[in-house]
Amino acid sequence: MIHAAILAGGRGQRLWPKSRRRSPKHLLPLLSDKTMLQETVSRLEGVANDENIYIVTEEGQQRTICEQLPDIPKANILVEPEGRNTAASIGFAAAHMSKRDPEGVMISLHSDNWVGEVETFRRILSDAAVVAEKTGRLGTVGITPSYPATGFGYIHVGERIEVDLPTTFWEGQEFVEKPDRETAEQYVASGEHFWNGGMFIWKIAAILDAIREHMPRLYEGCLAIKETIGTHAERSTLARVYGALEKIPIDTGVMEKTANIFVAKGDFPWDDVGSWAAMENHYPADSQGNVAIGQFEQVDCHNSIIIGDDTLIAAVGVSDLIIVKSADAVLICRKDRAEEVRDLVAKLSSSEKFKKYL
Repeated sequence: MIHAAILAGGRGQRLWPKSRRRSPKHLLPLLSDKTMLQETVSRLEGVANDENIYIVTEEGQQRTICEQLPDIPKANILVEPEGRNTAASIGFAAAHMSKRDPEGVMISLHSDNWVGEVETFRRILSDAAVVAEKTGRLGTVGITPSYPATGFGYIHVGERIEVDLPTTFWEGQEFVEKPDRETAEQYVASGEHFWNGGMFIWKIAAILDAIREHMPRLYEGCLAIKETIGTHAERSTLARVYGALEKIPIDTGVMEKTANIFVAKGDFPWDDVGSWAAMENHYPADSQGNVAIGQFEQVDCHNSIIIGDDTLIAAVGVSDLIIVKSADAVLICRKDRAEEVRDLVAKLSSSEKFKKYL
């Protein structure tokens, strides 16, 4: 049986001021009339049943998630006492899945990515689940790069794995952190490097075994959590255990340390929608190169991104800017510095005066 964990923590700081602590980007309808979390769940149709989909989130978001996903059992909304990065989140979900179906297959996805060609995406996940079950290997999806991105990690693939399935599979050789421009260009030209989109497929028992080998403290925590699921000690055990878990991504904690990896070729459009600059990938530009959502009027403005609401945003003579208006805040920044919105949020966090805007 296939189970899916959707990681839905965090705040999406680079998408401030729309994305906030109580309404982070995965709970917002940024690219359609559905929220990004709803879109992620809908993409799993035909791959995993609703009762086998788990949402791993943080305190304060569960009520909204239940409202947005009424078909997902409330017991499947797993609330972390605090954010400890993806290794802990995946281990937490795997503990719950193992309690129900220790022989099952687990898919792990982020809640805030955009995927095109959904049927291709579903086919690749289903094929990868077959390979994971047959081989016991830890699997990931390597996204075919469309340009030499320096903001993504890469996966270097090796020999092809021969399977009687439509999807192409390779042995995974190496996870590579965000490269510089020249290296990224070499990666794309090689045809052997793929973007790491943080999508994983493995048997539940296999990932727990790998965690036991490479992250024993996390494994002990998972065991303690699993043993108390459904008992009166569940919440207290979770609260006691979780803060002591390593705060590292699954890539660093497990995937980079094991040779037992397969990579599925993800030949579908993908975007992590990591900053406001990504809006250019999803909305049409006007004749001056401006992407506008909401009411906008301009004179001699070029190549800017304007995200508003019912309030008119008007501009004269500006270029290469991002302007975002929410109910109580306005962001203005250069497009080439969109990643630094996270730094701005960190600065706001350091002041009691501005914490209400987070």
